[in-house]
Amino acid sequence: MDKILVIDDEAAIVEMIEEFLSQSNFKIVKGYSKLDALAYIDETVDLVLLDISLGNNQNGGYEICKEIRKDYKIPIIFLSAKTTSLDKVTGFNAGGDDYITKPFDPMELIARINANLRRYKKYDHQKSETIAFKDLRINRSSKRVFISSNEVDLTQREYELLYFLLKNKDKIISREEILKKVWDHENYDINIVNTNIMRLRNKLSSNKDEYIKSVHSRGYIIKE
Repeated sequence: MDKILVIDDEAAIVEMIEEFLSQSNFKIVKGYSKLDALAYIDETVDLVLLDISLGNNQNGGYEICKEIRKDYKIPIIFLSAKTTSLDKVTGFNAGGDDYITKPFDPMELIARINANLRRYKKYDHQKSETIAFKDLRINRSSKRVFISSNEVDLTQREYELLYFLLKNKDKIISREEILKKVWDHENYDINIVNTNIMRLRNKLSSNKDEYIKSVHSRGYIIKE
């Protein structure tokens, strides 16, 4: 049974989420603050559902996400009444894997949770193998990325994106295909791909084209 940590300062919402997730065979841990989130997160948690506005702190969820990312690569889904593109981009930049706006459809939430868990477990259980390109190395069993001897700190989504592009080295991958394969869902704004590519490039190199190259109007490619 997958264990989900739900953090929201509105008790009624937490109880509602617990009710329909429990019916889908998830184990729920409930929290209402940053202190709760950092106290309850541990190796047994499989996914985090995280509100952004917590009490008087309108950006508390972003802060929690950054703290969790220091030690864990598990999926983090923001669940928020904030609906602007800037809010969503800020969430992804903080290390979130997904973003759902309130009010939400419980069935869509469950589908998003399952998609994120499925993707995470797929990469988490792969046999040990290193994929290399230039001085870049990916260890598939530990999901760690290195440039020369220096480890690069990536979120789970950034890791999956890099792995997918590297697995398809020398092939132009469209934004639509990336969206479908890496996000496992087509009902996202295509700009989410551009945002994550930009974040990934910034973490890999000061030269944005050193590893991931843009192909005008077609997509992205990793090649010599």
